[in-house]
Amino acid sequence: MLANVQQTTIKPIITAAVTPGTLVHTDEYGIYARLPAWGHQHKTVCQERNVSTTLIQAGLEFRLG
Repeated sequence: MLANVQQTTIKPIITAAVTPGTLVHTDEYGIYARLPAWGHQHKTVCQERNVSTTLIQAGLEFRLG
């Protein structure tokens, strides 16, 4: 888990780990709203249904929270 989850913190991590154009699923936290501006497709999932926040790209999986 990241101690600081601001856009300036997560952008370099996502940019380094996720290929541009990849569809990224996140929770509805507003911090992820800029994913399309960073070159990624973005869909949200509802955390109320116990869906974990996971980014998956070409077999790479990591948690942001």
